[in-house]
Order: sequence, then structure tokens, then C-alpha cells
Amino acid sequence: MEIGALTFLSGERDMNQARLCRIKKWMRRAMMFFCLGVFGMSIGPVEAAEDNWGNWAAELFGTGSKEAAAQEEGLRGGRPERTGRDSAAQAGGGDSSLIQITSPGEAVNQSGRTRMLAMRVATLYGAQTSEKLPETVKSESGRERIQAQATMNTIYSALSEFEAVSSDASASQVVADARDIWAKMGRVLSLDPAAPNLLDVLVFSERLLKANEKMTQAVIKATASVDPEIVSVAGRQRMRAMRLARDYIAASIGVDKENRMDMMLETATNFESVMLALQVAEVNTSEITGAINSISKMEWRQVYKSVTECVESNGTKFNELIMLRFTETLLEKTNRLTNLYAGLY
Repeated sequence: MEIGALTFLSGERDMNQARLCRIKKWMRRAMMFFCLGVFGMSIGPVEAAEDNWGNWAAELFGTGSKEAAAQEEGLRGGRPERTGRDSAAQAGGGDSSLIQITSPGEAVNQSGRTRMLAMRVATLYGAQTSEKLPETVKSESGRERIQAQATMNTIYSALSEFEAVSSDASASQVVADARDIWAKMGRVLSLDPAAPNLLDVLVFSERLLKANEKMTQAVIKATASVDPEIVSVAGRQRMRAMRLARDYIAASIGVDKENRMDMMLETATNFESVMLALQVAEVNTSEITGAINSISKMEWRQVYKSVTECVESNGTKFNELIMLRFTETLLEKTNRLTNLYAGLY
């Protein structure tokens, strides 16, 4: 028994060491991306951020009775003057009747948004499945999932009707292909939230992500009169925020845990790389620079911390409420950033 236990512990240590090696490798790759630059940018110094996040988080979530109140309130709360949950819900779904595509930049923006929605729907389904989240959070997640699904349907329809897409046979077919995968995923989403069904949702969400990425590239090609590639690049950050939440929730439930933890690390590294590149994009306005700094210096720090704590503990340390809370705000801010870039074209 003792030998078996020692062998098991050794295996656990080896697994942790392997993950830590991957963290270092991906972080080296992130710095390489930054040093080489993206979009042909010249690289400048990145302003150092004040490390005051821990104090703000402690004030926000508190301990003792404050922590209990946060649990009761679910994902609501945050800075006293903000309604982050509502804003994030708008970014992640919103009123689908208001979606209109009238410009190439908006076509790319909305097409790219479907990548995020594929991840968000899976995240919300996972939240409904979790036994660790309060019922208030699970109920709200169900309502927001329905809203996100309606938004996805509306975007597909709007893209199909946009002249630059409808007049391009190749782009129209790619949109139709993505809608077909979405319809199949919808049949799985109609099943009661449960761990076995969640695995199917995860698989479909990844297939849909690839289809929606292909669709976005087709839309970019169909609207070649402008160069809105940076809109798509920024838009992927919305997707990554939700992908991190999706895989974190799945890992906390124990669904495809090892794979989800590895995917979290890779997604986090890609998110960091792109934020560094966007900081020095030549098209940035002062408003865009402010939005980027707000993301990098605030919510992203806590999300990255939660991911690394989960991985370094070998999947024994999770705080689903905090992760959902901060990825929701991260979604809100990356959505605003993408809209600012879309407004340039």
C-alpha cells in the first residue's frame, strides 16, 4: 500500500511538473509574439500596471458575512457603481431584434461574435449543470443561455441577408454550413443540463467555433474593400474569455478535466499575447488604448490568477463564482473594445 501510494504521489508530481513546463513554454511563446509584434507593428514599452488588484478583490468579495452575501447574490455585484452582470449579458446576448448589419466592419464584428456565443452557450449550460453554484446563478444562466441562442440565430440570418455575403456564393455556403452545425448543437442543448450531456455540448461547441471562425474569414474575404482584420482579432478575445469560463466550469465538474485544464492554459496564453499586440496597434485611438489598459490591468489579472491556481493545484482549487464573475466583466470589456475597432471602418 505504501509503495502504491508513493507511486501515485510521484505520478501526481510528474503531472504537475509537466503542466508547469507547459506554462513556461506558453509564456515564452507569448513573449515571442510580443517581441516580434503582430500586424507589422513596431514594439514599444508596455506601461507597468500598479499591483492593486488584490486589495480591490478583497474589498469586493470580502470574507465572512460579506462572502456569504456574495454567494447569495450569485454573479451580481462588483463595483458599487456598475451593473456588470447586465452589461455582460448584453454583450453575450442582448436584444437580438436590435442586430442590423449595414457595414463591412459590423459584418465582421457580428460574424466574429458568433465564436464567442458558441463558447458562451456552452459555459451557461455548464453553469446550469454544476452542483456547486447557487440556484439563483443556475436559473439566471438558463435565462441568459436562451437569450444567447436567440442572438446566434439572428446573427446568422442577418449575415445571410447582408449584400456582400448574399452575393458571394462561397460565403453564403459557409454561413449555411455553420448554421447546420448550430442546429445539431441546439438539439443537444434542448436536453436537461447534466454532466453526460455537457460533454456533448463541449464537443459541439468546439466544432461550432471552428465553423464560425471559417465563416468569419469568409466574411472578411467577401468585404475585401476594407481591412477590418483587427476587428476579427479583437473579437477573438471575447471568444477566449468565454472559452476560459467554459473549460473552467467543465473542469470543476470533472467533465474532460485534464484536457480542459490544458486548454485553459493555451487559451490564457493566446489571450495575453493578443492583448500585448493590440496595445501597440497603429490604429489605436486614445479611447481604444484606455479600453485595452482597463482589461489588462483589472479583470484579466484575476482571470489569469484563477487559471494558474487551478492548474498548479492539479485541479483541486476552484472558485466558480469568482471565475464566472470576472469572465463576465471581461466579456463586457472585450466586446466594447471590438466595437471600438469596428467603428473605425
